[in-house]
This record gives sequence, C-alpha cells and structure tokens, in this order.
Amino acid sequence: MVSKISLFGLIVIILTFLTGLYILFNTDISYYSRVTPETIFVSHKNASEFESLYLWRERIIDTILQSFVLVAALAGVLIYVAGRWIR
Repeated sequence: MVSKISLFGLIVIILTFLTGLYILFNTDISYYSRVTPETIFVSHKNASEFESLYLWRERIIDTILQSFVLVAALAGVLIYVAGRWIR
C-alpha cells in the first residue's frame, strides 16, 4: 500500500510539472530567438516576458539549476510538513 506521504509527494511533483508545461505552451516561441526584433516595444505590460527572455538566453544554466533547487526544497518541505500533519 502506498503511504500518504508518497502520495502527497507525487501530487506535488505532478502539479509542478503541469505548471511548467502551462508556462511553456503559453509563451510565444518567437521570444526565444537570439535576434530581438527592433519593432517590439518593451512596456510595463510585457516587461516580464523580456526579463524572462534575458534569463532564458543569457543565464539558462543558472536559471534551471536555481529552479530545480527551489522546487526540490519546496517539495521536501511540503512532504515533511504533510508527513508531520498526517501522523
């Protein structure tokens, strides 16, 4: 039989994966091009997209490793708290 902690950890991992897929599929692929079009005006409405574009192009390894560490830490804390709460 599967323990409640294992089930909770699996739910956290699935939700994290689905959130990542949602973000990936709702981002315009032209933003990932190495050449930024001069016609795109950066305003307060799309500034976060261009900030994430900078992170994707210039700091990809740092961004992926930091994201992995944060998600692993969050999942660990949630599993620990759920384990203490369920017992």
